[in-house]
Amino acid sequence: MKPLQVFLFASATLLILLGISFLFPRNELKIGSVSFIFPKPNSFFRLADSTQKDTLKDDITKELNLLDSLKIISPTANIIPLVDTSNNNDTLSTTDSLPQSHPIIVHPETLKGTVIPIEWRSETDKTKLHHFFKNLLKHNKLWHILHYGDSQIESDRITAFLRYHLQSKFGGCGQGLVPPVNFVNSFSIRQDHSDNWTRYSIMKKSSYPFDHGNYGILVSFARFLPYHYSKNEVTNAWLSFRVARNSYPNTHQLKEFSLFYGQNEKTVLLQVFANDKLVDFKTLNPTDLGSYKTTLPKHTKNIMLKFVGSDSPDIYAVSFDDKTGVAVDNIPIRGASGTFFTKLNFEHLKKSLNSINVGAIFLEFGGNVLPYISDSAEAQRYGRYFASQINRLKRAVPGVPIIVLGVADMSVKSGTQFITYPLLETVRDALKKAAFSTGSGYWDMYHAMGGKNSMPSWVDAHLAIKDYTHFTGKGASVIAHMLYNAIMKEYNDYIKTK
Repeated sequence: MKPLQVFLFASATLLILLGISFLFPRNELKIGSVSFIFPKPNSFFRLADSTQKDTLKDDITKELNLLDSLKIISPTANIIPLVDTSNNNDTLSTTDSLPQSHPIIVHPETLKGTVIPIEWRSETDKTKLHHFFKNLLKHNKLWHILHYGDSQIESDRITAFLRYHLQSKFGGCGQGLVPPVNFVNSFSIRQDHSDNWTRYSIMKKSSYPFDHGNYGILVSFARFLPYHYSKNEVTNAWLSFRVARNSYPNTHQLKEFSLFYGQNEKTVLLQVFANDKLVDFKTLNPTDLGSYKTTLPKHTKNIMLKFVGSDSPDIYAVSFDDKTGVAVDNIPIRGASGTFFTKLNFEHLKKSLNSINVGAIFLEFGGNVLPYISDSAEAQRYGRYFASQINRLKRAVPGVPIIVLGVADMSVKSGTQFITYPLLETVRDALKKAAFSTGSGYWDMYHAMGGKNSMPSWVDAHLAIKDYTHFTGKGASVIAHMLYNAIMKEYNDYIKTK
């Protein structure tokens, strides 16, 4: 075709489409079970109108009605410091909520100064966390905070920030519990392994030729030989761990090393190398659940574990810690909805959790169920199922405070806009109900982000990626700041009671 013909054809096509947009029903056209949506005329010119773009996103505080106020610092706000008697002071500040007419604008540095409190059903439930702080301040044990979550916390995101600041305040070092084989490298530690390892996760339980349900604290394990290995041939395998160069400085200190294992039918020799030198060896005898611990030489930066035997134990986790203080363990389970605890062997789970000092448990789930929730009844059913998971953990470690970190805002495309999933708030409410019904705390991440339709603004501010679901590293840091502020508010409240 000639250039003029191409131009006329394209112009005619655009005019026809524009005409259809005027005639098409405002909402949608349904033919049977199929819905048709056609952009309205102003959608064709949306990019040229920045004011219209802003009005598509709700005000950052419009839907924030769960707490008394959104406590955000503005440049001219009066700062109200909270009490902190530690040497490493944290000053958290609060102000009144932002004007409701203010268009959605995300300022990362302002959000980092925000305090969105943890919610509790009663003061009695809240004292469980205060008891944890009391134990930390004794400085005579190592206490673990288990941070379970979905892909939102992969690579040690969110957890790494919490770990650094909590260890700076209460003592401790190292990354805590680490899976022997990890398909995503952590921000804090680099891992490698020989080719003969196989990783098993609770998420794929139905596909394995065993159904024992013994997956350990990290709900996954790895082996270098299959179960009931019939050949009597000695096999070698190795795992290596080294400090990540750009990680927080507290993870550069490798002091206490632990290994958690079980299910081996024969003895296996373990050799431990630190900075390429053999520092210890251990015979891993047959057991359903065993552990090995050693103190590492000063200035250790890398560790290699060598296994020799004709059988393989299940390696549930390794751990890099201090003798006292706090360990914050990053436990991401990709694709999980947080409903796997009841699929685990309870006695094995209980024994695993009681092999360490569990101080608190964070549960960050909900995003993976949203695409599959079709009505409020399903959301409520998910909430009840989630409550049963919390009760399973409470039976395993009675008295340990559990905090549900509510689902973040997530967007689905509607026409030319990205809007909050229609039933997200229903799922949020179901998770909050599950937390309260089990005596647990609830931290509203959706609220912290700004509520309904806040995710597009986080994407615009490069705090979330363009899947409108996951945070960027920068965004994860902002959320971690806000969560840390909420924890420190609880700590300050505890100090006041003393």
